[in-house]
Amino acid sequence: MNPIIIRTLKKHGVAFTLLVIFTIISTALITGNTYLEGRLLDSLVYSHRPTLFITFFVLMLGIGILRLFFSFFTSHIQILTKQETVLELNRKIFFELFKKDTLSILKWSPTTLSSRINDDVTEIVSFFSDTLVKLCSVIVSTITISAYVFSADPKIFIIMIIFIPIYFLIYIVFRPKIYSINLTMKNKQNEYYTTRNDFVGRYIEIKGSGNFSSEKKRLRTVEDGLLKTFVKSFWVRYWMSTSQIVMQLVFQAVFFIVGGLAVLRGNITIGFFSIVLQYFGQLLNSVDQIFGIAIGTEKYHASLTRMKRIFDIAADKNGDRPISSVRAIDINNFNIKMFPESKKDSKMFYSQDLSCSFENPGMYVISGDNGIGKSTFVRTITRIYQPKLRGSVLINGLDVNKIDMDALRQKEMGFLFQDVPSPHITVREYLSDLERNGFLNDLKESRPFLNVYFSDVFNLADIYEKKVDVLSSGELQLVRLLAALGKKDASMYILDEPTANIYPQIRSAVICLLQELGKSKLIITISHDEHLIGLGKSIVME
Repeated sequence: MNPIIIRTLKKHGVAFTLLVIFTIISTALITGNTYLEGRLLDSLVYSHRPTLFITFFVLMLGIGILRLFFSFFTSHIQILTKQETVLELNRKIFFELFKKDTLSILKWSPTTLSSRINDDVTEIVSFFSDTLVKLCSVIVSTITISAYVFSADPKIFIIMIIFIPIYFLIYIVFRPKIYSINLTMKNKQNEYYTTRNDFVGRYIEIKGSGNFSSEKKRLRTVEDGLLKTFVKSFWVRYWMSTSQIVMQLVFQAVFFIVGGLAVLRGNITIGFFSIVLQYFGQLLNSVDQIFGIAIGTEKYHASLTRMKRIFDIAADKNGDRPISSVRAIDINNFNIKMFPESKKDSKMFYSQDLSCSFENPGMYVISGDNGIGKSTFVRTITRIYQPKLRGSVLINGLDVNKIDMDALRQKEMGFLFQDVPSPHITVREYLSDLERNGFLNDLKESRPFLNVYFSDVFNLADIYEKKVDVLSSGELQLVRLLAALGKKDASMYILDEPTANIYPQIRSAVICLLQELGKSKLIITISHDEHLIGLGKSIVME
């Protein structure tokens, strides 16, 4: 099990331990209450002693009150503590993803990855908060019942002893299929929810293109695959349940015959028969729970298997040399290896090696055909992407592999990306960091910023309470650009298509803003804007 899971479970270990203790006590109380019911019945039928009847009644009432007391704590832990653990573990695992190799993470669908982690985390926590607790309850109940029945009537005890192993045999037969189907079902469910969310997310595209029927067919295909898995699960569970019912009927018949004859012969009292009858029912319930526990255990193993695949994603490589600011970036004979070095047909991402330099301050414009790899280039030299490289990338004369790039990106680099999803939050929330660092107040005193963000064409205040994902393309681009430039202490900014989708009336104002920033910062832009290309130091990728 991964250390993150272990540490989180240990943190809440006291609560789960108390849950086990309270459950064991509650189980013992339930078992004891059954015994008292039988004794109370005997006191009415045989002894006719009111005081004895009242004594058993008061004891049963006290047990009921105690069960209410323990019920509050067990419910609190199983509901609140469990959900707290699930949320905390989800959070820690999602944060851990940002330490993983970016290109490996991008191979996953965001919806699939998110739902998969949540499903598996819930299953793992449920194993400790529910499944193990049930197992402890079953063990205590079975031992207590067996001890009492053995001391009272060994023949009935032998019937129970024969009954339990046969039940376990049924589980052993069905176990491999239970595990396999649970693993397949989890994967199919994630695939289905991903396809369904994509269907809704592409609402406008599907409606506009008129290909609803083909998209519906694709969703139905995934749905049919999930349904087939449900059918397999049904048949496994059905035959397992049928085997259980048959075994119960056989042993119930034997038990009633043996117990009933014992009562008729006067070997046992009606109260004892009532106790054993209820204990046998509890034992049946315990054995049924064992099957639920077995299924829960296999789900737990399936979730651990799936979670391991996520944890096994290679971690980002990060150096330990700190840099206070970016003075220069030098690229020498740079290229990206598309295949592992061991392959004979190893190819390079770019048709020719790249060499260039970026000096701070200054504004640079990277241009070239679409799809040539401009965005990949800037994401690689800043170590967001970490493919295998040829050549060298130096920042302030240091090899980028030796630099603490996580800290450098956090403090010294502002980024504007294209083609990233927009969050469903307000512009105010999106720019909250800028409010905290005082940037929004500062920009009102800057003429270049005022010309862009508080002009007759666009006014930031007008969209401040709008959701980011419903902004027009022009509004969205300006908000994202502001978020990138709002890291006011950064020494450089990397801006992917900063003038794309901008209102024509203020495009020149945006370019003037970038020019002004380029006098004191390093500005690296990716752009097809001829006006911007003509003003910055041009780097053409071919």
